[in-house]
Amino acid sequence: MSRNKLPAFKMLVLWWCLVGIAAAELTLVPGRLSIDGILWGDAIFWQGSAQGWSKSGFEFQRRLALLGLSGAVTEPIDMRLEFDFSQVVLRDIFVDFRFRNGFLLRAGQFKLPLSFEFETPEGKLKLDDYSLLYLINITKPVDSRDIGLMVSYVNPCSETSAFRVMAMVVNGTGPNVGDDNSWKDVCVRAVFRPWLRDNYQFAGRYYYGWRYGGGAGWMGLGAEAVLTRGCFSIQSELAARRYLNKWAPGGYFQVTGDFGLFEPAVRGEIIRWEDDKFQWRVLSGLGFKFAGERLKVIFGYQYHTLIPDWTYKGIILQLQAVL
Repeated sequence: MSRNKLPAFKMLVLWWCLVGIAAAELTLVPGRLSIDGILWGDAIFWQGSAQGWSKSGFEFQRRLALLGLSGAVTEPIDMRLEFDFSQVVLRDIFVDFRFRNGFLLRAGQFKLPLSFEFETPEGKLKLDDYSLLYLINITKPVDSRDIGLMVSYVNPCSETSAFRVMAMVVNGTGPNVGDDNSWKDVCVRAVFRPWLRDNYQFAGRYYYGWRYGGGAGWMGLGAEAVLTRGCFSIQSELAARRYLNKWAPGGYFQVTGDFGLFEPAVRGEIIRWEDDKFQWRVLSGLGFKFAGERLKVIFGYQYHTLIPDWTYKGIILQLQAVL
């Protein structure tokens, strides 16, 4: 086994050592300070082909080793610090100011809540990865995290409906970097839930930003829906970006089930790029939950292609341990 694969293998072994402590969240100071974390790694058998050649392999990958601290400074002020030890990088550092009228002000470096998928933490995913809209710059020009401000408002306007709205102003250059953007990126998103007794949610967003130090405008649009009935849930998103006066639309459709111990899931994704090439991917998976949802094993398969350039296929075993 090569040296670069050995740390990932050690992480997989560490998973099973953490099973005993994964059943409880750790509270450092009751009501004031708590710690949480997730270990996430894959074992993958893959095969790729491009322009007449093909290659296959088997490898371990370390995906995440997160440790987070959540604290209550005072009753209306909370803070969050999160570090990823697998990449040795700071992910989140922000402060929330909560107001009794439903408003929240967030300042710092944080993950932008641009979609239902962006709001889903890694430990709650039903498949082994996020969609292409999340991973590739269709929703946001650079990275899912950024530095700036967010104002949000939650209004339970009656017993049968609810409404959320968020407005964000960020550097637009991503996390842990300086600001070379002479302007700022702005985004507005609204989420509407018509009936509280049914988990039907609909959302739309508008994003406008800049690339290359403010020299090129970037616009993104999105519409989403989540429909949950019984054990099954349907989630779908349509998105499009406009960059250099060219549009790149995309979307996904996902169906998941929750039957207690196991969770089947399937998702189809597609993007049409500015050069009229199509990139699409299909993921399927079967997850098994232990100790509630704090230990999860996912068996997955994906088929991923950029027509006509390349094709990738993978069989994945993913392990998650959540504090």
